[in-house]
Amino acid sequence: MVEVGMPAANEPNELKEHHTVGNAQLSSLDLLTQDHRELEACFKQYEEEGSDKQALARKISLTLEVHARIEEEILYPAARDAIENKELVAQAVVEHASVKELVAESRRWGRATNRMRPR
Repeated sequence: MVEVGMPAANEPNELKEHHTVGNAQLSSLDLLTQDHRELEACFKQYEEEGSDKQALARKISLTLEVHARIEEEILYPAARDAIENKELVAQAVVEHASVKELVAESRRWGRATNRMRPR
């Protein structure tokens, strides 16, 4: 469930929305940062011998999908409005498309295998 909270300082308007995650109130940027940390931990755990690679692959895929939607719907539009260097945003969008393709590719694999490696 998402609840709107008080705006965080120094963020474009679109990024000021707060989301309730568990008992914490997070801005969109905080949520994206948290996703990055969670994904790093998942990739490290995936590399460990004996880890449940299939469950981790599903978790990574779902986290990346949610993360991508936040970027597409909130971050990139706000960045386009706030940043003068439009090429920087365009480059981020291209990189974002690569991540989305990797997520789609991982879904095509079906069952997780040792082919899934962080890049």
